[in-house]
Amino acid sequence: MTVPSSDLKIVSRLNLVNPSDSEITFVLEPWGESYSMPAGAVFRVVAEGPDGEDPEVAFQDGSIVVWAWPGSTVRLFQGDFEFGGTPRGRRPMPLTAATAPVRDVHQVIQA
Repeated sequence: MTVPSSDLKIVSRLNLVNPSDSEITFVLEPWGESYSMPAGAVFRVVAEGPDGEDPEVAFQDGSIVVWAWPGSTVRLFQGDFEFGGTPRGRRPMPLTAATAPVRDVHQVIQA
């Protein structure tokens, strides 16, 4: 039996480090969650969703922004501690959502 590619799920794991000497802002989109990320901290992003796309990451002055892809959901950890979400996890990003380019997200954050 062949599984349609839209039914295949992938898991993407990213370890993101704040290499600066100061605290920065970590933003998880499209949920609009914002967290302080101490100097030297490592945040682990575990994303799961339909095959064919991956999370987008932007490193900009004073922030790291991670965008999920349509149909995906994300978990965010620092060590064993999980940030945000609910006991059932975050709601998946809608499959039909139009995603803003990451370069425009930073402008929204600063506004």
